[in-house]
Amino acid sequence: MKLLNPRDTFTFVIATTVLLFTVVWSALSLWRAFYAFHTGSDPSSYTYREYDFPPTILPLSQHPYNSRMIIDNTVHYAPGDEGRRDWASLFPSSLGFVRLGPDNRTFGISMFHQLHCLQSMQNLVFNEPTTEMGKWHASHCMNYLRQMLLCAADIRLEPFRPDPALGIDKVDGLDLTHTCRDWTRLRDIAEDNFAAWPEDIKAAWHF
Repeated sequence: MKLLNPRDTFTFVIATTVLLFTVVWSALSLWRAFYAFHTGSDPSSYTYREYDFPPTILPLSQHPYNSRMIIDNTVHYAPGDEGRRDWASLFPSSLGFVRLGPDNRTFGISMFHQLHCLQSMQNLVFNEPTTEMGKWHASHCMNYLRQMLLCAADIRLEPFRPDPALGIDKVDGLDLTHTCRDWTRLRDIAEDNFAAWPEDIKAAWHF
């Protein structure tokens, strides 16, 4: 059996050490991400650089499904100036963005992204996009909302019911109670975060 010379032995030891360190570091990183996702670790433990940030704006344990929403056909949120004011009332002053970490990195909150896309899709129904950016925006929002609906995977049963006016049975989803998270809590968190932003950034923050 051929013995390794000292240089090869040193290289082998270094390579093995680096490999073991990489494996251990990867395992620790995965464990840390799993732990943070389920328990909500101290936000100060993150650098908020690259992908080292908490996955949610608050721990899942602090945002349970304990609210109720009865679905109805509202007269609000219609196209036009009044409808735009209705939509605006759903958003915090930051439009759903927060600044977190030692470098004040900007993040969006998914719920507000979804609302933004839904409003954009409504606008597109009445105003066909003519620019490439408008077409991209429409495609992006349709795809984003599709995936978010699949992510939420609401399991509420919605029965067929007769519609005398149409003379058919149909599913409209109205007057049914859904178990929800309290969405106003996210708006309050974003609003409190926005209050600490520098005034010059606040003044220029619009889309």
